Amino acid sequence: HTRRAEAMAANKEQEVMGGEREAPDDGVAVLGWIIGGIVGLLAVVFVLFPILGKSVWPEWDYWAYIVANMNHWSWTFIGGYMYISLSVIGAAWGIFICGSSLMGAAVRTPRIRSNNLISVIFCEAGTMYGIIIGIVLQGKGGSHGVPDDI
Repeated sequence: HTRRAEAMAANKEQEVMGGEREAPDDGVAVLGWIIGGIVGLLAVVFVLFPILGKSVWPEWDYWAYIVANMNHWSWTFIGGYMYISLSVIGAAWGIFICGSSLMGAAVRTPRIRSNNLISVIFCEAGTMYGIIIGIVLQGKGGSHGVPDDI
């Protein structure tokens, strides 16, 4: 009689603890399909079209002319924009990964919910750092060499 009660208690505990693991959601798979589609589209436009003889890229001499005659302060602005955009994209990706992991852990163990929030806060701190550095780079560029008629 006690063995049956113990087995029932064990089954009940396994149900409460989530004995069977649920299948993960398709969020990462969908994101992979989206990124794969974008890479495939870029490959068709920038690899397949030039192979077939259609002009997508200008001649390499033209690119060299553009880069050689570019204002040197433009690189400051490009770096600042890249700094801001890549830090925001990186933080968004980190929050996506941490958030989904935290939600999965919170389902299994509810007390974990607020303990691991520090990882999301660090992702946000990285974004703030990137935005501040990007603004500083924009300020360093100023208006040096920018024509007045723009």
